[in-house]
Amino acid sequence: MAGRPLYARLRVRGWLLLESPLHVGGAGGDRSVDLPLARDGGGDHYVPGTSLAGCLRACAEGVGERSSSTRWGYIVERTEQGAVSRVVVGDARVLAADGASSAIVEEIRDGVGIDRVLGASAPGILYSRAVLPRGSRLELAVDIESRTSDELEDDYQFLVALLAALGRGDAPLGAGKTRGLGALTLLTGPGDLAVTEERFDCRASVIAALRSPRDVTADVMSLVGRAEPSWPRRVVRVTMPWVAAGPVMVRASVEGLRVDGLPLVGRRDGNRLVPVIPGASIKGALRARAEWILRSLAGVDADRAGRAEEFADQSEGGALALVRALFGAPPVGKQAKDAPPDTRGIGALAVNDCYARTADLSNELWIEALSPEEATRTEGEQQRRRAAWSRRMVEAGYHPTHHVAIDRWTGGAAAGLLYSVLEPEGVSWDPISIGISCDRLDRVGAGLVEPALALVWLLVRDLGEGLVPLGYAVNRGMGDVKVDPRTVTWSGLPGHDNGRTVSHDQLDVSAWAGAWESYIAEAGG
Repeated sequence: MAGRPLYARLRVRGWLLLESPLHVGGAGGDRSVDLPLARDGGGDHYVPGTSLAGCLRACAEGVGERSSSTRWGYIVERTEQGAVSRVVVGDARVLAADGASSAIVEEIRDGVGIDRVLGASAPGILYSRAVLPRGSRLELAVDIESRTSDELEDDYQFLVALLAALGRGDAPLGAGKTRGLGALTLLTGPGDLAVTEERFDCRASVIAALRSPRDVTADVMSLVGRAEPSWPRRVVRVTMPWVAAGPVMVRASVEGLRVDGLPLVGRRDGNRLVPVIPGASIKGALRARAEWILRSLAGVDADRAGRAEEFADQSEGGALALVRALFGAPPVGKQAKDAPPDTRGIGALAVNDCYARTADLSNELWIEALSPEEATRTEGEQQRRRAAWSRRMVEAGYHPTHHVAIDRWTGGAAAGLLYSVLEPEGVSWDPISIGISCDRLDRVGAGLVEPALALVWLLVRDLGEGLVPLGYAVNRGMGDVKVDPRTVTWSGLPGHDNGRTVSHDQLDVSAWAGAWESYIAEAGG
């Protein structure tokens, strides 16, 4: 066979459903957003094949060892030796929940660094990120080229394992994977997935492949349904049902014209608009509490971050290595040359976005909150419309409240400092879901799993005692949450009957306590 050898090709065509918002960055997007989404030449959203291939390769690491070295390609540094990848991944079109590519409405997520001394925003650490909404669909186009019959057999094994992992949601994609973004699953309904096999070992097979490729979808999916995880991940998952003791919200980056401060909302179950607390917000609150615990026990103070360059230095110190391993840290840079590199990189702890189950908003109500008053209407008509809008908001579970700053000299309202906030109240929320990767902790350093689980146990305890508020204006009467530890469950724990689910009050933490005390002693506490 002249040229590149090719015995057979497996072709997968299907769709991936976004279970959470997704960010895959690109250039030339909205200049008002620091981190825009990738767009193609026609201006439509898409996910580059390079991003999707990297996600699939990381997910499938270790499967089909017999040919994995050539399946994804390789290169020997400073030589001409190497091989091109036999897995071809196409760019993924993005469709909205209703199947239209032009109907996608970007959501904006803001991020901010918190000064460890002041507890307020750190200077220069504010950014905005555009994300694709939950419920969008990504096109999946993957070809696997086999050079021999043995490789084809091995590639079938690989394909079954890969599709099973995508069906379980084991392949997060894009940025912010540990902060509530990038979760996706494979759609397997009628018409959603097609797997075909094309043979090129003889002239008759080539003609048959051109006329009608062999459909092997049913055979492959029957194996997928019986497949055990080929690369089991050791992940401990903590599920915490919680109740809002008052208004709980994350403030949206946009300001309304009827109300100044609006809650961040996201789409749930299609077009339902509901409040959402991003995983980044929950993870930030937990990280701040974790640092407070370790600094208190080890006697490590933080220095004030007067400049953006000094912000990363606030997470330095031997006692905080566990926090860096759990929550992540940027690579070693000029400002942190002495920090141990083994505690840096993506964190082992991931937190999902938390969506409200109630407080649905119609598109009409939300657009009205962002729209100006019509100048042609009389003052009386405008007041009646505002009153009617406020009543409908209250019925939906939102209360427009007014706030004002007090002049320190007169004791009255300060001029120009009256503002309003649309506060969600009486809202039912999804549980807070946390995952801790034991594999990543083991790669960071030996003996970190048990101290890390002990620290998470302390965070659950503090949430139950109301010591960890969430969201916006937590020092002004908002953000109070209630967690009953008796309703908290842990699953996947090493040494607990093959990872069975246990309640929080049934945990045997004696081993964790010893490891925790040893870690604190070594850290200087």
